[in-house]
Amino acid sequence: MSPFLFILAVFALLHLPRLRRWPGGPEPWQKAAGAMGVALFVAGSMHFVRPDLFLPMVPSFLPAPHVIVLVSGIAELAVAVGLLLPRWRRAAGWAAAALFIAIWPGSIYIAVSGNYPPAFTQSPLYHWARVPFHVLYVAWGVWIGLGRLPSPLRGLREGTARGGAGRAFPVGQSSDSRPAE
Repeated sequence: MSPFLFILAVFALLHLPRLRRWPGGPEPWQKAAGAMGVALFVAGSMHFVRPDLFLPMVPSFLPAPHVIVLVSGIAELAVAVGLLLPRWRRAAGWAAAALFIAIWPGSIYIAVSGNYPPAFTQSPLYHWARVPFHVLYVAWGVWIGLGRLPSPLRGLREGTARGGAGRAFPVGQSSDSRPAE
């Protein structure tokens, strides 16, 4: 949950007037890539600075938990760099979606086991609330990978609604109120 709030905060900052023209690009999905890139860079770095925060997320039946934490940190850093480089951004969006799917079991494990990392809140509610946020992280990565909103959502963003036979009409105008062709 906290990483999602961090990503949203960076995303909002990239919309401030002085940062609107950041080198990553003006489109919302490009700013989303920048926000996720910064967040993953911070999180990936923390795997090396404070691995003890991530060790409880590795299920006890897996071998070499320290290696798993370091490898996942390397993966997060690689995806972060890709998200920040325009040439690799869309591929890194798909990699981010795959990464969040891959680490999702760790969030489930920690919620089920109750083995909470020392620096995190000890509230079970917090750890259970983190589990569904992975859906948002995956969706954010897919949005970046596509380089645009998925088609059902594009109409909402552009202020259009679907008319009959797949036609789009401005919001407030139906197929009955548009001029005859």
